[in-house]
Amino acid sequence: MRNLLKSLALVVLVSAPAYCYNLFRSDKSDGSKKDTEKTEVYVNDKTRITLNHPDGLVETRTGGSAAWRNNNPGNLEYSRLAKKFGAVGKSGRWAVFPDYETGQAASIALLKSPKYSNLTVDEAIARRSPPNENNTASLQAKIRKLGNFTGQEKIRDLSAAQLKTLADAIQRTEGWKPGSIFTSDDAKAAAEKKKNAAGPNWDI
Repeated sequence: MRNLLKSLALVVLVSAPAYCYNLFRSDKSDGSKKDTEKTEVYVNDKTRITLNHPDGLVETRTGGSAAWRNNNPGNLEYSRLAKKFGAVGKSGRWAVFPDYETGQAASIALLKSPKYSNLTVDEAIARRSPPNENNTASLQAKIRKLGNFTGQEKIRDLSAAQLKTLADAIQRTEGWKPGSIFTSDDAKAAAEKKKNAAGPNWDI
């Protein structure tokens, strides 16, 4: 009986680490490789970046504004907070997001964070775009006009729809300008078109 109890105790001790690992892992992860994959960012030059997505798609974004190339409509600086909101890299001082939706969600998440939630709309714009780098008063006026705000609304009191309106207005004042996108799918299609145009290879 004593030997049996020792054997059972040994089984429990050996199994414990695996159990604890499963207990404390994020519910969002199943431990598979895809959970650790993310978009990789390559900054080619000042007006061109390449995003290598986990699904194999390679996306090159060229021209346009920095906010557009970086999928960063709020022009968030790269930081620990930006990474928490989904940033996958940086271009200069600016965060790069894997897609527009993630970037816009990050812009809204920043507004809802403790750093901004207790500010008024005008105060939030002043914190985002300080006078030493921007014409803050002009930006505040544009935001009020675009979003139909008085500027005195507290961020914490805005509805989801109003927060989106504010984020959209910020995007416009950040000089959002689309450029051109080239993908690996485009390259494959071009190669196939060229191959078909050349006709069959009789040397094969």
